[in-house]
Amino acid sequence: MNAIFYRNRASLLRLEGRGSSVIKSPKIWNAIKDMLGYCPYCMAGKQVTSKISGKNQPTKPPSDNEKRFLEGIRTGRNIALVGVFCPIFWTSLFMGAEKSVLLFNAAHSGIFICIGGALSLFNIIRLRRFRQEIEVKKNSALLGKKMVDSANFIGK
Repeated sequence: MNAIFYRNRASLLRLEGRGSSVIKSPKIWNAIKDMLGYCPYCMAGKQVTSKISGKNQPTKPPSDNEKRFLEGIRTGRNIALVGVFCPIFWTSLFMGAEKSVLLFNAAHSGIFICIGGALSLFNIIRLRRFRQEIEVKKNSALLGKKMVDSANFIGK
């Protein structure tokens, strides 16, 4: 039995070198992991494991504006997920509904996906701008302090 295991493992190791560069590409692998991150079961599992392990402790609590933007991103994501997992669309698809009914349900789900995506994207852009403004203010304050310190040093 060990010989079979090692022979299969050796053949797997030989196969890894052939044609698997697509899977090893970090961009594709990260895209797959990101898509799996939107699975409701994966989200629930991550939340349960983070609660049990206690690892998900934020270092700095977000400000009120950041909370508002993050909530908007979450809301948009949830609206888009409602469109993706619309039971009316999937029921009509699997039950073999007429083409017109199926297209209507697909358009309805697509509208939800577009609205949710637009809401998330809008809040992501606003959050990034807000964080950049904070970073610029922090850097300018540090630069001003360094200039004052260097002026005090030169003046002594």
